[in-house]
Amino acid sequence: MRRPTIVFLRIVALSFIAASSITEPASAAQDKPPSTVSAEQARALGVRFAPLGPARSASLDGLAAEVTVSPDRMHLVSAAVGALVERVMVAPGDRVRRGQLLASLASPDLAHARRALLQAQAQAELAESTLARDRELLDAGVISRSRMEAALAQARETRAALTEARQLLAMAGLNDSSIAALLRGAAVPLGLELHAPVDGVVIAREVVPGQRVEPMTALFRIARTDRLALLIHVPRDRIAQVQVGRMVRVGDRAAGVVEMVGASVDPQSQTVPVRVALAEDAGGLRIGEFVQASVQIPLPTGARAFSVPNAALVRAAGAAYLFIEEREQVRAVRVELLHTGFADSQIVASLPDGTRIVVTGNAALKAALLGGGDL
Repeated sequence: MRRPTIVFLRIVALSFIAASSITEPASAAQDKPPSTVSAEQARALGVRFAPLGPARSASLDGLAAEVTVSPDRMHLVSAAVGALVERVMVAPGDRVRRGQLLASLASPDLAHARRALLQAQAQAELAESTLARDRELLDAGVISRSRMEAALAQARETRAALTEARQLLAMAGLNDSSIAALLRGAAVPLGLELHAPVDGVVIAREVVPGQRVEPMTALFRIARTDRLALLIHVPRDRIAQVQVGRMVRVGDRAAGVVEMVGASVDPQSQTVPVRVALAEDAGGLRIGEFVQASVQIPLPTGARAFSVPNAALVRAAGAAYLFIEEREQVRAVRVELLHTGFADSQIVASLPDGTRIVVTGNAALKAALLGGGDL
């Protein structure tokens, strides 16, 4: 049954070309297909019409996205000295409060840093004492001003060394009270504690008990969750429609705006990274969750967006077309293709709601009205 139908369609399509050659020269008929065919002729080709649905907001839908945070809300926790991890208190996904204990470590390097602090303090005290004595001797006319100025320079140098030693211990994890107690001569435990710098969520933990870590090695990553972000992977051929400031939605769960469009294409997926800053109410989204996002696209004046079946679209000469019925005639209308889904595509066109479009059987119409060219 299928072969007679195909033969019939070919005969009808050829009849259009033959009919047009009566009124035009043969060369023109070959170069310029007719602009319309009658609705009756289209039905004879077996096409089926359906009304165009109501216009909708234009958007790139179904974009793969990952819930994350902006770079300025990510904090790294490390030890300033080499150490051995004794205990780890948190795991990835845990919520932590600022100052909460993350891990405890033992560090021989920390003992050296404490000894350096005490030595710097002793040298600073000696330099201050020498400076005070030289000032008295200068006032009494016993020494020259140059000797007193040398004592002053020595005192400044030792103060700077003491400040540096204090900062090193603070970076290593000692708080101000522990450092002050150490300078008073009190016994301070040799262990090192790492604490959360902010309220947030532990995104990564890079250590386990018994592990030896080097100075300044990142041990934890903690993200502030007061403002989430999306990392969207936009296909390369659609990135021109995504610009900074465009509105983005994750269904009814969250909304935000594009704040960064990547300057490079991922060689594997051929997508461009786009970062979106979400509003504070993120609808229960969680860091690391994969979602589908929609980027809103502003339309030119008079243009509207529609969703049409993929079968209704025809591609020819690098463009996309719909066949529409208008005053008992069928003609091709060029449309802008926004997004192609599994079954439907989103297009932009200057058409009213309810316009009847060809949804099936448009192969012969393509040959008759568009010359059969493909992308």
